[in-house]
Amino acid sequence: DVAKVIQGTLQAERQYFDTSKSMIRLWTHECMRVFADRFLKDSADDIGKFIEAMSQVMRDHFEGAEWAEVMEDIDDERYGPIFCSFMSETTEILPYEEVADYSQLKQCCEDKLEDYNLEPKLINMNLVLFKDAIRHICRIHRVEGDASTAQRRHYMAKIYSRRRLSLPRSWCRRYPNDA
Repeated sequence: DVAKVIQGTLQAERQYFDTSKSMIRLWTHECMRVFADRFLKDSADDIGKFIEAMSQVMRDHFEGAEWAEVMEDIDDERYGPIFCSFMSETTEILPYEEVADYSQLKQCCEDKLEDYNLEPKLINMNLVLFKDAIRHICRIHRVEGDASTAQRRHYMAKIYSRRRLSLPRSWCRRYPNDA
């Protein structure tokens, strides 16, 4: 699992991650997605304990950085920053970058959903893209964007087995033979 964190941080390009704070935020995001997304939201407060552990690692190894300081302009500290690679469509290679404006991310997702609904021979999906759904889209895109075909099949099989069909169907249509 540590390799997945490293693999995620290796997606960084110098032009988007040019400060130590931006790299720490990327590292934090990758750790949250790889480890904390598996935790249950219950009375044990696993996410809170994980954040405390991350804070200690940050103080020890990243020039005394504090969790609250690094997450100062994040709307939900317990979720962490949002990164994705589908925001800018002006470049050939889609950069993995932090989403600075949530409303822009929501608009981008709504536009992509509208494009999907305009495709002939596809079932229209009238989805309400609330914050958790958009975060889930970013997680799906993160996994399928850097995964091998076998890993995509495994992840999509998990989602299909849980009957969460709408978001994977609309966001993973790029790989029609794999899902």
